Amino acid sequence: MRRLVFVPVLLLALFLAACGGGGSSSEEAAEIAWGKEADALITHFRTTGAPGVNEAAEAAPTHQQGEEIFYRGLGKKFDQLGTELEATDAPDACVDSRQSAAQMAQKIGAYFAEMAEQGDLTAAEYRALKVTTGKRMAGTLARFEKLELDHC
Repeated sequence: MRRLVFVPVLLLALFLAACGGGGSSSEEAAEIAWGKEADALITHFRTTGAPGVNEAAEAAPTHQQGEEIFYRGLGKKFDQLGTELEATDAPDACVDSRQSAAQMAQKIGAYFAEMAEQGDLTAAEYRALKVTTGKRMAGTLARFEKLELDHC
């Protein structure tokens, strides 16, 4: 179960940086301030998101139930991160970056939430669904990794 924690945490590390760029000093200052705000949200997610979810999952009576709890928790955390990123006051130059980051976080959250709602599947069906969902999620995760909020 612990190895599941590292994937989302490592992905979010790619978001870390202040937003910079050209333009006037006031525009640049606004971009830097927004970058710091986004960075703070992501840092908070990294330090409080997955670890708390992992503890709850480890208390489950079966492995599949533990994974469902873990995925449900991550789904909620990613969705919350997306909502919080979208609510930031990004300067005009950073709006597209903010929207992309928020939408991808929420989409990743939806994938995890989908995995959490499969308690009626057999163990074999659940494993097959994990493979299928993992393949569907791979493209979004790859785009999420390539986002650069420091170049808005």
